[in-house]
Amino acid sequence: MPTNYPVYIKKVGPHAWKLCVWVQPRAKKSGIQGMYGDRLKIKVAAPPVDHKANQELVGTIASVLGIKNRDVRVLSGETGRKKDLIIETEKEPCWDRLGDFSA
Repeated sequence: MPTNYPVYIKKVGPHAWKLCVWVQPRAKKSGIQGMYGDRLKIKVAAPPVDHKANQELVGTIASVLGIKNRDVRVLSGETGRKKDLIIETEKEPCWDRLGDFSA
């Protein structure tokens, strides 16, 4: 279990982490792009209509981390690009799967 998390990850409970992201909807392809300030930048192919971009964001994060979609939810920023996600799961995700953007 790491004690030093990247700036975009904060432990908020015994089995909960907050992930701070910047989302770019309507991209050609969904995936993690690097950093945007102190947030993890994620592109999603879905448009920001009817929560489609949020649903794809949750699915993308869950897929990359190897966890279930139900373990990820949007905590704040439902309608903006700047979002905070909460990840609640018994076993800590392998954060290295998000990429190394600490430098």
